[in-house]
Order: sequence, then C-alpha cells, then structure tokens
Amino acid sequence: LFAASRRRDRREQTVYPAGNAAMTSVTVAAGIAAWAVFAIWLHRVLIGVSPFAAMG
Repeated sequence: LFAASRRRDRREQTVYPAGNAAMTSVTVAAGIAAWAVFAIWLHRVLIGVSPFAAMG
C-alpha cells in the first residue's frame, strides 16, 4: 500500500508541505509519555504483571 501510494503521488506530482520540528517533538514526547504510563502502571493493572518487577 505504501509503495502504491508513493507511485500515485509521483504520477500526480503531489507535493506535501515540509514537516514541523516542534510538532514532531510534541508527538515524540506524547508517545514516550504514553509508553511510560503503560509500562509503569497500566501493564500491571490490565495484564497483571509488572514488567519492571525483576529490576527492582
């Protein structure tokens, strides 16, 4: 699907605007925060196993 989309964009000469570094940073920070919440708290609540139990 990705390759087909890229070919279509080239064929139709579609040009997308450049990305925004600030918004990319916000997205990365939100992803890291979501991972941390899941790994530290939600994993134990939802699955019943603490992934960091052996480390402490």
